[in-house]
Parts: sequence; C-alpha cells; structure tokens
Amino acid sequence: LKTSRKGRKLVFILLMISMLLFLLNIVPATSYACSCAAPCPVQDELERSDAVFKGGVIGVVDEKENSTVQSSADPIAFIIKVDEIWKGIKQTEVVVYTERDSASCGFTFMEGREYLIYASKSDDDLRVSLCSRTTEMTSATADIDILGKGIEPTEQVNIDQKELQGKSDWRIIDIFAVFLLGLAVLGAYFVYRSRKS
Repeated sequence: LKTSRKGRKLVFILLMISMLLFLLNIVPATSYACSCAAPCPVQDELERSDAVFKGGVIGVVDEKENSTVQSSADPIAFIIKVDEIWKGIKQTEVVVYTERDSASCGFTFMEGREYLIYASKSDDDLRVSLCSRTTEMTSATADIDILGKGIEPTEQVNIDQKELQGKSDWRIIDIFAVFLLGLAVLGAYFVYRSRKS
C-alpha cells in the first residue's frame, strides 16, 4: 500500500488526535491541596446546606479502587443508612459522593461508622466536602445540642450497590468508545487510500 507524504502526515495527525482524546479521558486531573476557610457556625451551615442528617455508612462504591490510574478528585459513592434528619431528605437510605482524597477536599468516610452529614446538591447528587461541618458522631455533640431533635426518615428506600456500580461503569464505556472511534477513523482512511491507489 503506497501512500503519499501528505497522506502519511494526515494518518499521523488522526492517530495523535485519537490518542489525545483517549488520554484526556483517563489521565488524572492535576490536583491541588485543599484549602478550607474556618467552619461556619452550626446554624449558618444548616442554612447553606441542602441536606443535613445523621446516618451510618453501609456501602462503598469506588469504581477506580483497583485501577492503576487514579486521581485525588475521583468521586467515591457512600451509601448511608439515615437515622435522623434536620433538612433536605426523607429517605431511609441515600448516596453521598465525595472526592477520593483530602487533597481535593474529599471527606474520609469509614464503613460501619456513623456521621453527622452536611451535604450540598450537585445536579441530583448529594456531595460532601472536607470543608463542611460533616463529622463522625463521636465529635458531633456540640452540633447536635444546637440542632436539637431531628425527624425520622419517612420514605423506605433500599439502595442496590450493584446498580450503583453499574451507573458508574458508563464512564469506562465512554472512554473505550472514544478509542474505538479513533481506530474507526484510521481504518476508514486506509480503506479510502487503498481504493484510490
């Protein structure tokens, strides 16, 4: 198969574009150290948060847990069994997201432990930041004294961890699709050149 110098250059450019698209989807974004202002008073944090509740971590979904490519900003999903509510939700179980690492202001949740959670909404997702007043219940006495008695959840929900994992898998599929698209473009070009020759 003979190709002109111009043709080889075009193939090289197409290959580079395809690889760039692929790498943009898998290379972790640059992360910077998290910098938080002094925590707001309890009432201010309650007002600015979209949801405030108490609950225990009963499940974790980390789609990149065993991946060699990770970023401190990767979102990790935590399933929370809700015990008491002050604002924003009514379900017995909810999912909260936070970044993988404190370097990106991610909060460190531990499965089996209980937390007082101040969450904000991003689209339809509840997100928790290291910069909020979110804390383990063993350190939340002062907040609870100010918040007073919350209410119990009224909507029974059982979150399927496998279904949650399935939703996060779409990003991997999208990455693979971009790579295949690049290969398809190259293949189409070679077919075009072979017919023209």
